[in-house]
Formats: sequence, structure tokens, C-alpha cells
Amino acid sequence: MRRLALLLAGLWLAPTLAPAQPMGLNVDAVEVQGNRRSEIEAILSVAQTRAGAPLDKLKLRSDIKAIFRLGFYSDVRAQLSEREGRWVLTFVVEEKPSIREIRFEGNDELEEEELTDVVDLKAFGVLDRAKVNRNAEKIKALYVEKGYFLAEINWRFDPQADNTVDVVFLINEKQEIKVARITVVGNEAVSDETIKENIETREGGGMAVLSGGGTFSEEGFERDILRINQIYYDRGYIKARVGDPSVQLSADRSQIFITIPVEEAERFKNGTIDISGDFLRPKEELMDKVTMKEGAWFSSTDLRDTINNIGEIYKDEGYAYVNVVPNTMVDDDAKKVDLIIDIAQGEKVRFGRIRVVGNTRTRDKVIRRELRVYEGELYSSSGLRRSQRLVTRLGFFETVNITTHPSGDDRTMDVLVEVKEKPTGTFQVGAGFSSFESFVGQAQIAQNNLFGHGQSLSFMATLSKVRTIANVQFSDNYFLDTKVRFAINLFRFETSYQDFTRKSLGGDLTLGYPLGDDWSVAGTYTLEDVDVEQGGYNANTGGTTANLFGDGITSSLRLSLYYDTRNNRLFPSSGWFISGSVEEASEYFLSENLFTRYRSRARYYYDLGWNITLKLNSEWGLITSPERTGVPIYERFFVGGPLSVRGFRRNTLGPEIDVPDSVRPDAATAGFNIGGTEQLILNAELEFPVFQKVGIRGVVFADFGNAFQREDAWSDKFDQMRSAWGLGIRWFSPIGPLRFEWGFPLEPLPGEETSVFDFSIGNFF
Repeated sequence: MRRLALLLAGLWLAPTLAPAQPMGLNVDAVEVQGNRRSEIEAILSVAQTRAGAPLDKLKLRSDIKAIFRLGFYSDVRAQLSEREGRWVLTFVVEEKPSIREIRFEGNDELEEEELTDVVDLKAFGVLDRAKVNRNAEKIKALYVEKGYFLAEINWRFDPQADNTVDVVFLINEKQEIKVARITVVGNEAVSDETIKENIETREGGGMAVLSGGGTFSEEGFERDILRINQIYYDRGYIKARVGDPSVQLSADRSQIFITIPVEEAERFKNGTIDISGDFLRPKEELMDKVTMKEGAWFSSTDLRDTINNIGEIYKDEGYAYVNVVPNTMVDDDAKKVDLIIDIAQGEKVRFGRIRVVGNTRTRDKVIRRELRVYEGELYSSSGLRRSQRLVTRLGFFETVNITTHPSGDDRTMDVLVEVKEKPTGTFQVGAGFSSFESFVGQAQIAQNNLFGHGQSLSFMATLSKVRTIANVQFSDNYFLDTKVRFAINLFRFETSYQDFTRKSLGGDLTLGYPLGDDWSVAGTYTLEDVDVEQGGYNANTGGTTANLFGDGITSSLRLSLYYDTRNNRLFPSSGWFISGSVEEASEYFLSENLFTRYRSRARYYYDLGWNITLKLNSEWGLITSPERTGVPIYERFFVGGPLSVRGFRRNTLGPEIDVPDSVRPDAATAGFNIGGTEQLILNAELEFPVFQKVGIRGVVFADFGNAFQREDAWSDKFDQMRSAWGLGIRWFSPIGPLRFEWGFPLEPLPGEETSVFDFSIGNFF
């Protein structure tokens, strides 16, 4: 700026413009020098001085300012010269350097991607020192948010060829400051534990790693002050106040100590409660939506729920702008709050244009067919919420946001569906070694959103000493753009159990249909050729169980009913999945193996907060056969392993009988696992973050279950239940979820291992 000021002063005095009275002369030509990346036309377009016009020093001064304001130049000056009797005005510019690349040095705790997300400098852009400084402040703010309050951010410019520079941010992270102690003073009605359990800021140590405790965030702490106020308002302390907190830094600058003062004041109850205004429904029906009760302690949450409940009735009838206003009258003497809820319903509103953005790969129709709001129909808030849940449940997107916006017409409201896609294809290759299965190799190629059509295609192969699996699956929930679900599955299995080996080759075909957003039915036809041989990995070849080893063609039809409210079909954290089915392998279907199988399953997912999920699973099964020899052994239930009761080897649990260990008359007997005709499995696990940034989560679990003979009394079945507990690591890697789990059986029997390690690919439930 100093240089520019000197140039302007020089222009005013005009010592360099002409050898003899240049002012008043006509400019014959206007040129530009020094520009390498900017166009001459772009520079001259902002200048008022033109060829053939008289030279005006005021216009010339304005031209230099205008060119400088373009922001591309560190210096601008004007020169006037005479060439062969012609006066030529030349604007001489000195371009600012451009940015070749942006680098970060010293960032150990934060990934480069996190820093890049907050930096708005772009490669090949013009270098702007003020903008670089603002970006350094953004990086500093990010470190403060992550708990690195002492971090220092500087920068340097590394000159490169062609007037370019590298912008290098120099980061000195220093140490992360942890919250050592939170002290609440003045609280008598609400305990310290209650307050600390409900705020985001948490003390370090103990389980802090699981809950993210110990890290201090100014933004989060500001929300905590509001949360503490809310805790008191929910308990009737409507005049409680949270004072200015005190934050002190330890001597070694590694910890902070927080003191939060509270003034509780008096507690208030609900007084009279009434409703006034526009009644869309009978007053009694609206009063049923009031969650507050006269004489109960006042609760701001109950008040909010009451307002929302009443508002939802109107919003689902098209009154998008309904105004539900709580008018409270505080009686300080009686310590109660009287309430009149006034309703102004406004005008009905219809949905206008519905736009979908952010889907670069997924087809619009895949998203739109999950929506429960439609252009031209009356506004519905529950329809918007259900639409967001159904689109999220597809599992194709990291985030789904559905918002409404004014359309310019008070009678319509536009809808914007914003999605952020995530990878839906996986290529999984895994290998491991265990004393039980020896070498284990697994591979899976899957695409859950094939070509953006919402279809699923996968191939899976597993090879080990006890398992050989090849499986190809294709499914389409909207077959031929109808509501019919179509799925086909081709497989070849070879599984070694303790005392026999089962081989099968076949496939199944499924057709399903939704009964609503959460309910659906399906029919599955299965055709497989089963071959079973006595002698599994225990090499027991006793011959007295031959009646259980019939094989041949299985042709069956299974009818299923499903209830699904999971928030995500691939990685759920809340909701239910319940199913029940009956499968019939009958001579009417030309089946050589005859049986009837009943199965039910219930899974529940609950978000505990702090990215911790509780998962519960229960499975029951029963199989019968009209054959005199009973249910074939290869259709019976065998429990144990990573997909049923962890802590036990695969398929090792279930009823046993004593059989000769050889064909000799004097042969000794040995236990032979024949499987059960009924099974019950119960699983509970807690999944929590370990290194969330890279998708590593931990799990602790407890499993119960076994297979039984259906004729046994239920008391005997419960006595036979086996249990185990364990822990594990799950890596939600770019190639898919990998599971590493250690199970420890409770009260192991002689011959059973006291711990079992399993490695597998894919989710359990």
C-alpha cells in the first residue's frame, strides 16, 4: 500500500509521464506489461483510459486503483512513452505469486484430511497473505476444538519456479489438555453424578477412552451450560441459574479444572392446564396429547413434548405453519405454574417441488421411492420424518437430511433431500490360522448399490480344514420397478462337523412384497442336492447311526414374515428386526428329504449415546420330520461358533449319543454329536469406539444357547444351556467389517477349551 501511495503521488505531480507537457495530449495506444497468467483484456476492461482519448490524470489514478483491486498484483504503475510520434500508455503490473500446493508439517494428532477440510486455500489460486492468516486461525480453532489449546500455527512460503510458491503451515501441536476434574457447587437437589452424566464435557481417566471423556471443547462446554439449566427446568426449578464457570489450568499446562456454580432457587409444580385457539379436533382429544399433569412437578421436557404432540396433529393435516404457544403464569406464593396453550393453525400448505441433491452415483428413483411425501399433497411432518428414516435405512449414505424451504407461494413448500454417499462396494480378502481350522482363507466381493440402482450382488468364498463355501447372491428390492423383492442365491457348501461331513449344491429363489414401511412377507423356494458322509474332523466312523445319514434332493418352500425398523440395514444402531418362518420340504415338491422347520428371530439395537450401541439377539428353531428315521442329521441344529454361541468351537454344542468307535464287537463307545431338533440362542453385546477415526471399535459380549431334543422338558433344556462371555475388536475397514473375537466359556466341560479365538468377515447381527 505504501508503494501504491507513492505511485499515486507521482502521478499527481506527473514527473515521468512526458518529456513535455503530456497532460492534455491524446493517448494513441494502451498496453500492458508484466502479465503472465492474467489476460490483457481483463486488465484493460477495468481501465477508463482508452486509445484516442485525452490523457486525464484523475482517470489514470482511478485506473491504477481499479487494476490493483483485481487482487492479482502486488504492484501497478503507469508509464507514458513516445514512439515514432505516437503516445503509448503502458500499465506495468507485477503479479502476485500463485499457490502450487498446500502442505502441513508437524501434525501428528490430526490427519491431513481433517486440516484440509477447514482450509479454503486452493492450489493454483493467487497468494493472499491475509487469507493465509485467516486459514491459520481456522486450523488453530480446530486444534482448540480437539483439546489442544496450546497449539501454535505459523506458516512459510517456499518459492518455486514460474512465480509460484508452496504454502506450508507449520504446526506445533504441543500437548493435549485434559479435563482433570469437574466440580459443581451450590447443588443440593441434583447430585454431582446426575449433572456429570448428562453433560458432554467429561473427566479423564477410567472409561473416558470409551466415551470420549477428558477432552475439552469450548463449543461443547457452552452446550453443557444449557444442559445443566435443562436438568433443573425438568425438575421444576424454573428459576435455577448456572453462574459463570471457572476454568483453571494446571501448573504444567496439561490439565484443566472446571468449577460450575449453581443457584437452585425454589421448586414449582404444575397448576391449571388449558387449551385455547383453533381446534382441529375436539378439545378432549387435544387434551389427551398433554403430557403434563396438574399437581406434578413442572418439567420443561413435558412442556416441549406437549407442544410437539399437539403441533404434530396439525402438521399432519397440512398446517405446516401452525403456531402452538405456551402462555405460562408463575405464582411465586403458591409455587406453581399455570399454563394455557394457544393454537393458531394458519393456512394449509402443500408440498411443491421435491429436489434430490448429492447423489452422484445413486439414481434419483432409488431415493424417491423411499420418500413418503409427494409433490402436490398436503404437508405432513410425520411423512418427512419417515422419509428420512427410510432413505437412511438403505445404508447407501453417510448422511441424509430432508429440509423444507419456502417456494415463493405461501400455499406450497419445497422439499430438499440432501444425501452424502458412501462406498457401498467391498472387496474383502482375509487369512488366518487357528489350531482348530488350521489355515482359514476368506474372500468376498460385494456391491450393495449395483450401478446406482439399489441392487445387491455379492460373491463369497471361504476355505479351511472344516469349511469350503462358494456363494453368489443377487437381490433387488424393487424388481422391474415394482414393489416385488427378488433374490437369487447359488451355493456350494462343504462343512465338516465333529462326526460327519455335509456337502450341498443348489440355490434358492425368493419373491417378497411389502405390507407397509416396516412389515413384509416373502416366499423362498430352495432346491439342493445334499450328500452326507460319516466321519468329520473327529474321524468317528461308528456305524450305528446310519439311519440318520440319508441324503438326496431337498426341495422346499419357506414362507416368512418380517418386521424391520432398523435405522440402517447394513450397520444398525437402533430399531428392531423380527422375523418368523415356516419351511416345508414335502413329497409334493418332489423332495427326497422330508421335514418341517420353524424359525423365529428377534434383534434389538439401542443407541446408548457417545457412539456406544447395545445389541440383543434371540433365535429359536424347531424341526420335525414324518420319516420313521426322524430328522436327517444334516438338517438338525448345531450350535457354537462366531455366528451362534461364541467361546465354543463351531457346531460342537448339541445332544450326543454313545456309539461304538469302530465296527469290532468289543469296540469302546464314544460320544457322537447328532445335533438337536430344537435350538435357543441368546446374544448380548456392547459395541463401543476405540479408534473411531479409522473405524476400529471394541465389543464385549455374553452368549447363551444350545441345541436340544424337542421331546425334552423345558426345565431340562434350560439346564443344558451353555454360556460364554468374551471381547473383541472390529475394524470397519475400507474392504468391509473384520471381526477378531475371543470367547471364554463359563463352566467348560472336560475336553473343551477354556478360550476360543475366531476371525471372520462381516457382521454378526
